[in-house]
Amino acid sequence: MTTRTKNQSAAVLAGNHGFSLISDEKLLQLYSAMMRCRMIGERVRVLLGQDKAVKDDAVGQEATVVGVTADLLAEAVRIGDAIVRAAVRGADGTACWVATEKEADYRMEMKPMGPHLYDGCAGPALFLSALANVTGDPQYRDTALAAFRSLNLLMASLSGPEWLAGQGIGGCFGAPSMAYALAHGSVLLDAPGLLAQAEQAIDTVARMNLDAEMRANVFNGLAGAILCAIAVHRLSPKDHLLEFASACGRRLLALRQPALHSLRVWPVEERSLTGLSYGAAGIAYALSALSAATGVAEFRDAAAEACAYERSTYSSEVANWPDFRASADAAFPFAMKWCHGAPGIALCRIGSLAALDTPDIRADIDAGLCATLSAPPASTDVVCCGELGRAEVLLFAAARLGRPELLESARRIAARSVSTASAPSGYRTIPAAGPCHADFHRGLAGIGYALLRLSSPNRLPSVLAWE
Repeated sequence: MTTRTKNQSAAVLAGNHGFSLISDEKLLQLYSAMMRCRMIGERVRVLLGQDKAVKDDAVGQEATVVGVTADLLAEAVRIGDAIVRAAVRGADGTACWVATEKEADYRMEMKPMGPHLYDGCAGPALFLSALANVTGDPQYRDTALAAFRSLNLLMASLSGPEWLAGQGIGGCFGAPSMAYALAHGSVLLDAPGLLAQAEQAIDTVARMNLDAEMRANVFNGLAGAILCAIAVHRLSPKDHLLEFASACGRRLLALRQPALHSLRVWPVEERSLTGLSYGAAGIAYALSALSAATGVAEFRDAAAEACAYERSTYSSEVANWPDFRASADAAFPFAMKWCHGAPGIALCRIGSLAALDTPDIRADIDAGLCATLSAPPASTDVVCCGELGRAEVLLFAAARLGRPELLESARRIAARSVSTASAPSGYRTIPAAGPCHADFHRGLAGIGYALLRLSSPNRLPSVLAWE
């Protein structure tokens, strides 16, 4: 982590414009944290002078935790300010952002964001809701509510069966992903109307003919719908939400086909994929969560069978699970991302423990976390397939498994990204072009949210686990 002096921090927060981009109150909070670091340093010197047996490491870690927490919060604020400045405001009280998209001919085009959690306005809206909750700054609340208004207008105008079928029904793409953002936004902003809108989004998908749905995955399919419906149900425990999740679960059971060792899973173009976003890990996680919520053993048993299939593909030589999305002519790669590979698989197994806690599951968790911890730095900073995604997996594991050392590892990864980004535009997003790549999984909103979570681990839910 790059240690900043008080003057350096003030310069970063104020930028090159001669005024502060955040409130005096927040600056005082940050300065207070930095002063606590100095006080801890004085305490170290006093203790060492009085008792030579005092351990340097134990006291030094205390100062490091305070310093890292203050630094990550300041960085989340800086990212939030950049996202607010980049918002395009409508006369009707809406807010949205311009995104960059790669076209089929590889040209980059500027387009308005869609409504989804993965790459749409639901992502920045959720991050700004969290930032408003943590800091109390009204500019974040106002922009978040304006973005949720945009999301609801898009859903109202584009909620027909054809649009829903084309956009997906998953945890990243589709109305359930929007419902997830709305539900948590309602709590973070103390805006009950958003929770009602989240329920309506789930009900819109529930009216579809699920018997025609063939997508099993978390990303844009049935498993993602389950995780989002359960998340909304935690905040609004109404029977129809679990009924919808159960209907999705029954459809998943019907879609299974025998694969390696006759274990039943969900083939994609004749391949049974591994991993969180499209593979067996994410689907098993959703079914485990559904079994825990409903008590239906059949969902748990299907999850266990999917995990057994995925376990049979594990390479002890590489210490990872192969990514079967590769072409038939190429050797299968071994990804190290939230979306594909060991980090995401570890997260899914940890999330499944409430219904599926066995020695094999625990062994999968250990293997996934070990691979994540020993991996070289990623080529991007984003939560989907970069550094902050790995950090979030370790943070999730620290909380669920009671392993505080994983939180420190997560913070070190985050500090590495922060130290190399001299400005919000300096983060390695996907794609890297654009004035403010604000979306959640591939851009700044997800990075900012991860930094907020790392600065206040018990305050915010894990979006990457659909808590």
